[in-house]
Amino acid sequence: MIQCVMASASTQTQYPQVRLSPEDAAAPWAGSLLEKGRQGAARAAARLGLECDDPVTLVSFSSEAKFREHLGVRPIEIVAVTVADKGEIVILQPALFGLSEREQIQVLTHEMAHFIVARRVKGELPAWIHEGLAMLAAEEYEREDSWRVSLAAATGKMISLARLDTQVAMGGSAQELAYAESLSATRFLINENWAEASRGGKDPAPLARALADAKEGVAWHARLWDPDYRDRLQSRWVHSLRTFGRWISILSGSGILWSAITLLFLLAYWRKRRMKQIAQKQMEKEEAEYPEIVEPWTSEPEGWEEEE
Repeated sequence: MIQCVMASASTQTQYPQVRLSPEDAAAPWAGSLLEKGRQGAARAAARLGLECDDPVTLVSFSSEAKFREHLGVRPIEIVAVTVADKGEIVILQPALFGLSEREQIQVLTHEMAHFIVARRVKGELPAWIHEGLAMLAAEEYEREDSWRVSLAAATGKMISLARLDTQVAMGGSAQELAYAESLSATRFLINENWAEASRGGKDPAPLARALADAKEGVAWHARLWDPDYRDRLQSRWVHSLRTFGRWISILSGSGILWSAITLLFLLAYWRKRRMKQIAQKQMEKEEAEYPEIVEPWTSEPEGWEEEE
C-alpha cells in the first residue's frame, strides 16, 4: 500500500514516482521529460514540506485537439493540467517544449504541487488556494503580479475570492489577474498565520502541512469554505494592498516606465483623497457653525395648526 508522510529532516525525501505514457516513453524527448518531471516532483515535495510516493504519469499531446479530447474539457491558455484522481499530468507539447528548460521545470513543479496537495489534503480546496500553493511551490512570484493586484485593488477591479473559490482559469487578462490574486491572497493568508516561518508568505510549507494534518486540516477546510471567514480575509487582504508602503515597494522594484505610471496614479489617488478630506472638514465646520438648522421636511411653520 502506498503511503504519504510528512517531510522531515530525519527521513529520506519521498516524492511522486514519475512515469511516462507509452507514447512518450518511445519519443525522442523521453529522457529529458522524465528527468524534468522528477526534478519538478522533488522540488514540489520539498517546497510544500510534504512527501508522497504515489505514481504519476506524464502524458503529452502534440495538438490542442487531442489534448482537449483526452481531458474531456476545453482548458483555456493552459500548458499542462493535473488530473490527480487518474494519477496523470497532461501536457500540451507545443506549449511546454516552447519554453526554456528552467520554465519547463517550473511548470512541472507547479503541476506536481497540485498532485501532491490533491493526494495529501482531504476534501476539495478553494481553487485560489490550490493555485496559490502551486505557484509558491514553483516560486512563481514575479513583481508584475504585485503591480497587477495592487492596481486592481486601488481601482476596485478585483475578482472576489468567492468567485475564485471555484474558478481561476478564465482566459485573457481576467485569467492573469485571477492567478495573480490567488498567489497574493495565499501569501497574505500564510504570512498572517505563520509570519515568522513563512519568509513573507513565500514559503507554502506551513499552510500545506496544516491542510494535510489530520486535525488541523479539518479545521482549516471548514474555515476556508466559510463565507464569513473568506469575506473578512478578503477585506484585510485588500486593505493591505492599498497601503502607501505597498506602493513604494512596487515602485522600488519596477522599471522606469512602470515607476512613472505608478507615480502618476499615486498622485491622482492622493489628490482625490485630499479633496475628499477637505470636503469632509468643510461639512463638519458648517455643521458646527449652524447647529440649529433642521431639514425643511422635518420642520413645521409657525402658527401651523392641524385642520379639524
